[in-house]
Amino acid sequence: DLVQGGDATTPHPTDDYAGRYETLERLFDGGKRCKAVKTEVCSGPDDVKARYEAWVDGGKAEGLVARDGSGRIYKVKPKFNLDVAIIGFTERTEDPGQVRSILVGVMREDGYFQLVGGCGNLGSDEDRKTLHTRLSSHVVESNFRFASGAGAVYRFVQPKVVVEVAMTDIQSDNAAGAPIRQPVLKFGAVWDPVMPMPGVSLLHPAVVRIRDDKSVNSTDIRASQIEERCYVGALADKTEKQDLPVSEVL
Repeated sequence: DLVQGGDATTPHPTDDYAGRYETLERLFDGGKRCKAVKTEVCSGPDDVKARYEAWVDGGKAEGLVARDGSGRIYKVKPKFNLDVAIIGFTERTEDPGQVRSILVGVMREDGYFQLVGGCGNLGSDEDRKTLHTRLSSHVVESNFRFASGAGAVYRFVQPKVVVEVAMTDIQSDNAAGAPIRQPVLKFGAVWDPVMPMPGVSLLHPAVVRIRDDKSVNSTDIRASQIEERCYVGALADKTEKQDLPVSEVL
C-alpha cells in the first residue's frame, strides 16, 4: 500500500486504493527486483474464488488480500489443522466444572513433547463440561509450571487425549525475526522440563474435534506436521536435559 508520499502526478496518497495502486505502479515501473504486488480487479465472489484457486491452490501464493469498495481489507488464507495432545487445562472461574483453555503439544522424534501453545476456543458449554470430566480424571503432578494468557496456571494431565485444532496461521519467528522457543517436556510418572527449543506459535486456534481414532505417539501427533506450514530449525534434533546448577535464593 502507499502510506505516505507519492510521485509528481500524485504527491499524496489518494483515498481510494485504485489511485494509490496506480501511483505504486508508476514508482516501481521498470523495476526488476522490486515491483508493485500483482493486483487485479474482481467483479464478484466467483471472480475472487477463481483467483484463489489459480494463485493459492495453484501454489503461487499463501493467500490473498481482498479490498472492498468501502476500504475494508480481508486476508483470505487456507485453514491449517494440527493433531495435538492435551497436556494441561484451566477451569472457568464462574464454573469450575468447565474447561476454560487447554495446553497442547506435539511429539518430537525423540519421544519428548514440545508445547505449541494454548487454546481457549473449545465449543459450547456442554463441550467444555464433557472435556473437563474427561481430563480431570487424568490429572498428574508436574515439575514444570505454565500459565495461560489469562494468568491461570495449567493443571497438567496424562497425555491421553488427542484433539484436532484448526488455526488461521502458524509462525516460527517472532516480530523481531528471532526463532520462537517453546518448552520441551518429558512425561514419566510426572511432567519434567527438558529444555526450550525452536518451536511455533498458533494464531487463533480452535478445537475442531476430539480424535478418539488417534493415540499419543510419534506418528499421530508428530512434530513434523508443523513443517508442512513453516520451517522450524532443530525440530528433528535429539534433546537432552540440561543439568543446571541449583539457584541461590537472594
